[in-house]
This record gives sequence, structure tokens and C-alpha cells, in this order.
Amino acid sequence: MSYDIREPKRLYRVRKAMLGFGEPVHYSVFRCDLTPRGKVEMAASLHDLIDPDEDRIMIIEDSEKPLLIDNYKYYH
Repeated sequence: MSYDIREPKRLYRVRKAMLGFGEPVHYSVFRCDLTPRGKVEMAASLHDLIDPDEDRIMIIEDSEKPLLIDNYKYYH
């Protein structure tokens, strides 16, 4: 999972939330091993924290076929 958050306060909140879902690999990149339910919970949690007009979140799964859902890009 990676993110581009434009406002520092939102950036801090997203990073703090992500610490509950995975381990940081880089400042804006997390490696997560989630169940399908965990993925939904993570996306819902992040949706409440971001500004969809300014921020971007990308969730990448094992393969490379992109699927855009709402403001999130999922790669299957």
C-alpha cells in the first residue's frame, strides 16, 4: 500500500492508522498481509481520513492488473 497525502495533519493520521495494518517499508509505503476482510477494514479506515480531491491511496495485490474502485487503485 502506498499513499500520497497532501496535508501534514492528514498524512500523520494516515501513517498512524497504517501502523495498525502493516509494517512500514518506506515513509509512504506499507507492506500488509491482510485477509479480504482486513483489506475492506483498511480501505474504510483510510477513506475516513483522506480528502479524495487531494489525496491518493494505492493498494497493490499480487498481480498487476489494475482495478479502480472509488478513489483507490487496486491491483489484482
